[in-house]
Amino acid sequence: SGILITRIEASSSQLTISWAGAAGPYILQKKSSLGDAAWTDVIPATSTNTVQIPMEGLTGFLRVQGVGTP
Repeated sequence: SGILITRIEASSSQLTISWAGAAGPYILQKKSSLGDAAWTDVIPATSTNTVQIPMEGLTGFLRVQGVGTP
């Protein structure tokens, strides 16, 4: 089964992202625009399913991948 982002919560300077699904480890990736050629890793591989990251910019796109998942 796939990975589903279950929560995105914003504070003044942080995003908290949680997900459920496939077994880890996971990587969180982002794009500023869907037209960007590649996804950028936001965090190193992690086994947890909730992370906090700094909020950057007004818009963006996030995805969670299982390590080794194409």
